[in-house]
Order: sequence, then C-alpha cells, then structure tokens
Amino acid sequence: MKRFLLAAVSLAFCVAISAKQPEKFRDDTLLVKPKKGVALAQLEREHRRLGVRVQHTLKGIGNLQIVKLPPGLSVEKAIEHYQKSGKVEYAEPDYMVWALNVDTNENCQAVSPTNDPYLQDGTLWGLHNYGQSGGTCGADIDAPEAWATRTDAGNMIVAVIDTGIRYTHEDLAANMWTNSGEIPGNGIDDDGNGIVDDVYGAKFISGVVTGDPWDDYFHGTHVAGTILGRGNNGVGVAGVAWIGKLMALKFLGANGSGYISDAVLAVDYARQKGAKVMNNSWGGGAFSQAMLDAIIATRDANMIFVAAAGNDSSDNDVAPKLPASSINSISRMNPNP
Repeated sequence: MKRFLLAAVSLAFCVAISAKQPEKFRDDTLLVKPKKGVALAQLEREHRRLGVRVQHTLKGIGNLQIVKLPPGLSVEKAIEHYQKSGKVEYAEPDYMVWALNVDTNENCQAVSPTNDPYLQDGTLWGLHNYGQSGGTCGADIDAPEAWATRTDAGNMIVAVIDTGIRYTHEDLAANMWTNSGEIPGNGIDDDGNGIVDDVYGAKFISGVVTGDPWDDYFHGTHVAGTILGRGNNGVGVAGVAWIGKLMALKFLGANGSGYISDAVLAVDYARQKGAKVMNNSWGGGAFSQAMLDAIIATRDANMIFVAAAGNDSSDNDVAPKLPASSINSISRMNPNP
C-alpha cells in the first residue's frame, strides 16, 4: 500500500496577508484540460476557431494546456466557448497568487543552541522559542531537540517554488541542487528539456521559461534558509535541516505575485527533475482545478507537496487558504493501492 503525506503547514513560517486581496487573473491566458478520450487534435480545432495559441502542454497532468488568447477575446467568452464544445474537463482563468509575508521579529534576546547569529539573537523563534518578545515559551517546532538526533537531510531534493533563491548566499550556496545534465554558462540546452542553463532550477514568468531562478524579491531566499540554511557555521540562520539540496523554481515576480499557470509549470518541472518535497509559501486567488490536478500528480509520483496554511488566526475551513485548503481536501481521499 502506498502511503502519501500531504502537508498543509509550510516549512517556512509565514504570515498571511490580513486584508483579502481581490481575485485577479490574467486577461490573456487560460488553463484548459481536455476530457478523457478527447485527442489534442480535436481540442486544437477549438483553439483555431478562437484564434488561441497553445503555449504549453503538460502531459503529466492529463494534457493540461496553457493557452494564450488573441486580442479582443475575453476570458469569459473563451471559457464559455470551451464549455459549450463538450471537449474539455474544464477551462479556467489564470488566477493571481502572491507570497505570504514573513515576520522577521528582529527584537529578541540572545539565546541559542548554535553559533548562528539569527538564532543567537532570538529572531528564529519558530525554531526555538524561549519567550522572547513576549512569545510563549516552547511554541515552536522543537528544532534543537530534532537537531540532537539529526541535522543532515542527505541528498533529499526540496523544490522551493517561490520568488527564486539567491543561490550564492553564504548559508545556501553549499546546499543548492545542481542539474547534472547541464553544463553551466555554455548557453546550450544540454539536457534537452527546452531550457538553457537551468543549473539551479528555472524561472517561469508569463509562460516564458528560462534557466536563471535568481531571487529579486527576497521571499524565496528567506524560505530556503528556513528549510535548508547551513547551521552552526557562524553566519546567518540555521535551517530545519542543515545539509540537503535546494531546487530553485521562480514563478513569483519582483513584486511577490504570480499566476497559477506558471506555478503549475514549476510543479511539473520539480516532478520531472526528481524533487521529493515541494515547498509553496504562497497563496490567494480562487480555487484552481488545474492547480489541484498538478498537486494530485505529485501525490501519484510519491512526492510531498507542502503549502503555507497562513498564520492570521482564521479558520481555513471557513475562509480557505489556497492551495493549502486544496491539499486538505486531497488528504481526505483514499490513496490508490
């Protein structure tokens, strides 16, 4: 019997944006999934009728397609056409999502089980909370207790699907995953996956995929440090694990926001490249069946999909946080034997 773990609590300690943002979506993009038994050639005829261009086809997610609409065709009209065609399981907008903001909590006392400065000054209260800044002693993940047993995650690959990672960072550089099929800096797609020089991961913005997932916002780097920052090295932070492999997948832009279609592409890349854990410290927007299908594909590949549940004291069953609440619904399914 296969066992699947679908976690709804982020490895990063995130605080959800308290004011609900409006549900926005791209006005030129749809996610379209054909019904089972409908050939892509049949769906292509519907695309041609609308003047729609297919940007990506994800075979691992039931031939889910990311399509671009021509000028003058609204998202609503395009969805109506696909639904009436009877050939699609769904056609949905490309909803905007955003990084869930982090609490840096910088005014702390120096108590630390390691020599990392941000543990010494008490900033990383989520790892070790001794009551600093009025916090509750012991309200943490018991990181020091875990470190007493193990600090090394070995060759476990964790994909950070976020704003990218500053892969030269002193606490992260030694833990970066590298694509063995690529020769760095030669300007060639050595592994034949359609992406040039995707050495540390890849960047997915507006459906355009490139090989440099450099973080231009800070959030993904912060998250990566919480997951796999080198510990007890006298600099910066300590992660939940101190040794492992970080795959950088950037789909959130320099303003911290992005779209579901790019998130789906990043998830599919992580699946193909062998990540075992995917951290998603972002959320918002409306329910996306395409995102749910991508998550189910990771479950079927025996991967762990982690999403930020938020930390704003709201009940996620009453006010869902997506994609975390989607994971909750999947975890209630009986896994296939």
